[in-house]
Amino acid sequence: MTSFLLFSNNIDHERNIMQSLHLHIIANENAGSGNGTQILLDVKKHLITHQIPFTIHLSEYAGHAITLTETLAKTTLRTWQENDGTNHESYPLLVALGGDGTVFEIQNGLANYPTIPFAYIPSGSGNDFARSANISREPIEALKQLLNATSPSSFYSLKYDEQTTKESFIISNNLGIGLDASVVAKTNESKNKTTLNKLKLGSLAYLFSMIGLLFKQKGFKLTVNDGQTTKQFNNAYLVTNSKHPYFGGGVKILPNASIEEPELELIVVEKISYLKIARLLAKLAKGTHTSSPYVTIFRSKTMHLMTKSRQYGQMNGEVIEPRAFNAILSTVEHLIWK
Repeated sequence: MTSFLLFSNNIDHERNIMQSLHLHIIANENAGSGNGTQILLDVKKHLITHQIPFTIHLSEYAGHAITLTETLAKTTLRTWQENDGTNHESYPLLVALGGDGTVFEIQNGLANYPTIPFAYIPSGSGNDFARSANISREPIEALKQLLNATSPSSFYSLKYDEQTTKESFIISNNLGIGLDASVVAKTNESKNKTTLNKLKLGSLAYLFSMIGLLFKQKGFKLTVNDGQTTKQFNNAYLVTNSKHPYFGGGVKILPNASIEEPELELIVVEKISYLKIARLLAKLAKGTHTSSPYVTIFRSKTMHLMTKSRQYGQMNGEVIEPRAFNAILSTVEHLIWK
């Protein structure tokens, strides 16, 4: 843990805020296939130059950011209250520096502390959460954005409760079952992902993996209950539940989804012929895929998904090993500083 306590008599012009900040940055240096290391150095340089106090907490293994967040929530962080002009202490602001996986861990670390806000400096390959939250995907611009903010904004995330294993997760991006989850699993194993991330072409890694799996993914049985109706699918192919439009590094799979609304959306694509898949992909590129007869979209505050066969899953790009899903999905409200 590295701490810099640098204060100035005058508030830096980039921080147009009533109350000064002390940034507690949980950083994943491995994000973006190692780009996180250089981004962290650039962020530290900017903060030191502008005399902004910060402490670095390095996330060194899977799940570490959850533990770091829980510890900070218990010992250092506090809920947000508008400055009434009498509080002269620096506000301890939690900052995620990493990819969508880092956001996933920090949100789950804050599961019991929904009124503690966090900020985000993206350094991953997909950065879909940054897109949805209107946070710059350029790290230093995202840093400037959070420093200029005066208060947090509320947003909604997915809550996934698995009935079979009794696991519970908060998901800022999406929960995928079937094709997109298989794509994530293959992409994470791909050697091309490292090279493309260094070239800032991380989205292509997902595209290459999807092309390889389009015709290999088998259909499966799926039951969806959205609180009003129950629908059976005998040949589900791609199943994605989301609170915002994007998946796979900028693909608008659910154009009308929004983190500002409490409803979640689900898209189910059925297994179809190779030619029809090609046509559907062309529609996806144009944003007109939602009108396809092979696409079903649900919108509700809660949903229940069940699969009989074992399928890959993914949460924020983190792979769920094949399982038969029995998932209750809802939304939870959190605070983002931007």
